[in-house]
Amino acid sequence: MNPNPRQALGDSAAGIASGPVVLEGDFSIAEALAAAFHNLEKGYLPQADTIFRQILSFQPDNLQTLFSCAETASRLGRGDAAARLADKIISTNPDDPLYHAYFGGALQALGMAEEAISAFRQALEIDPDIAEVHCNMGTALRFIGKIEEARAAFGRATEINPRFALAHSNAGVALKDMGKLDEAVAAYRRAIAIEPGMALAHSNLGVALKDLDRLEEAVASYRRAVEIKPDFADAHCNLGNALKALGKFDEALAAYRHAIAVKPDFAQPYANTGAVYIQQGNPQAAVETCDSFHNDHPMDAGLLTCKGIALTEMGDREGASYLFDFDRFISGYRFGLPGEFANLDAFHDALTQHILSHPTLAHEPSNYMTVSGMHSRELLTEPKGPVAHVEEMMKEAVTRYVNSLPADPDHPFVAGKPALDKINSWAVVMNRMGHQLPHIHPTGWLSGCYYVKIPDIVGQSGSQAGWIEFGEYGPEFGFCQVRPEVKAFLPEEGLMYMFPSYFYHRTIPFDSEQKRICIAYDVF
Repeated sequence: MNPNPRQALGDSAAGIASGPVVLEGDFSIAEALAAAFHNLEKGYLPQADTIFRQILSFQPDNLQTLFSCAETASRLGRGDAAARLADKIISTNPDDPLYHAYFGGALQALGMAEEAISAFRQALEIDPDIAEVHCNMGTALRFIGKIEEARAAFGRATEINPRFALAHSNAGVALKDMGKLDEAVAAYRRAIAIEPGMALAHSNLGVALKDLDRLEEAVASYRRAVEIKPDFADAHCNLGNALKALGKFDEALAAYRHAIAVKPDFAQPYANTGAVYIQQGNPQAAVETCDSFHNDHPMDAGLLTCKGIALTEMGDREGASYLFDFDRFISGYRFGLPGEFANLDAFHDALTQHILSHPTLAHEPSNYMTVSGMHSRELLTEPKGPVAHVEEMMKEAVTRYVNSLPADPDHPFVAGKPALDKINSWAVVMNRMGHQLPHIHPTGWLSGCYYVKIPDIVGQSGSQAGWIEFGEYGPEFGFCQVRPEVKAFLPEEGLMYMFPSYFYHRTIPFDSEQKRICIAYDVF
C-alpha cells in the first residue's frame, strides 16, 4: 500500500479553482478526494477536514483518506484525533513500518514523546534502514533530554542517507546541546553543503558561531538565513543579538524591527530592543517598547524584567519595586510526608538516588547557568520514581500561591496569569563552590524550587553561602549604571520557594564537599 495518498491519487486534483472548495449536491469519491487534497495543499484545513470526514462516512477504511484526515487533524492542532486515526491505520496493516512511523509522528505532535519513541522503535524493528524514522526518533529523544541517544539516532539517519540534510542539521543541534560547538558547526556545514537553501541550518550555524564568539561569521550566517527565508523571525532576532554583541546597535535595532514585522506576537525582539535602548542610555524608550507589547499581548517574563530594569535605571525605584516586589511575590511552602516513606530523610534519599542516576544529568551543560555542578533535563517523564510526589507538591503549591495572590488586577504579573496547565521540571546538583549565575525563566509565568539536600554549612556560617538571591542582573545587563535591590533567602530541606519567572535569581557559592540538590520547575 502506498503510504503517500497524494502520490496514489496522482493529478486528479488538477484544474480546481484557487479558493477553498466546498462540495454540494452529488459527488463521486474521486471528486471529493480531489477537492479535499486541493484544500489541504492550499492550507484550507477546516474545509479539507470536512470533506475527508464525508468520505470516511462512506468508506471508513479508505487508507488514503485516513492518512490525510490524520494529517489535517494534526495540522489543525487536534493531535488526539490524529493519534486515533493513526492507530486505526496501523490496525489495518501492523507489519508496515511506515504506518508505525506515522503513528509516532501523530504522538509526537501531541507532545507524547515517549509514546512516539516507542512507535518509531516498532517501525525500525520491522525495517531498521528508514533514515527519516531515525531522524524523527532523534527529535523525540532530544525533547525528553536524551541527548546522547538523539545524537546517535541522527547519526544513524546520516549513515543510511548521507545526503539527508535535515538529519545533519539536527545532529548539529544535539552536538551543541552537548557543548561540542566545533562539531556542531561541522554538522551544520554538512547540511548546508547538501542543501544550500536550508535557512534553518544557516541560522543554527549562526547560533553555534556566536557561542564560539565568532560574531562576524555568525552575522553572515544569520544574514544568509533571512535572505533565504525573509519571514524567519528567529533568525532576524538572532542577527540582532549578534550585531548587539558587536556594538552595532542601530543595525541590531533594525534586525529586531524586521523580526517584529514578520511576527508581531514575538516578545523576544521587543525585550532585546529594550535592552539596546537601556545600553544607549534611553531607558524611557525601553519602558515604552515593553508597554507597547503588553498593551496587546499576554505577560512575557523577559519584557517585565526589561521594564523593571529600565525603571531602575531611570531612578523610578517605586515603579521598579512594584514589579520586583520580593516580599509580596516570593512565598515558601512545606508539605506533608508521602506515606510510603518513614521520614523526610528517607524521602530525600530516594530523590537523591533518582536524580544522581538520571540519564540526562550532565556536568555544566551548554546554555545553562550552572557552574561547578550538574543539571538534568525534564524530570516529569516516566519513570518519575519519587519525583512524582514532588510533582503533586508543585501542583498543591501552585494552587496555594494563586489563591494568595493580591487583588491587584492592574499588576502585569497578576493580570497575566495563564492557564497553568503545564509544568516542566529539572534537577540542579551543586558541588563545592557550585552556584548558578543570575538568570530568569523566560518561558514561565511562575517558577519554584524544592530543596532535597542542603550542605550543613549553609545557614550556619553567618554568611549567605548557598542561599538563593533575587535581584542581581545577569551579564547581559552588565552595562547598567544603577545597583538593583537584592534579597537572599535561606534554603532548607523540604522547603519549596515559589516566585515569578521574571525575577532574576542566582545561588551564592558555598565551600563544602556536601552536595546541594534541588528540583526546579516552571509553570505556564
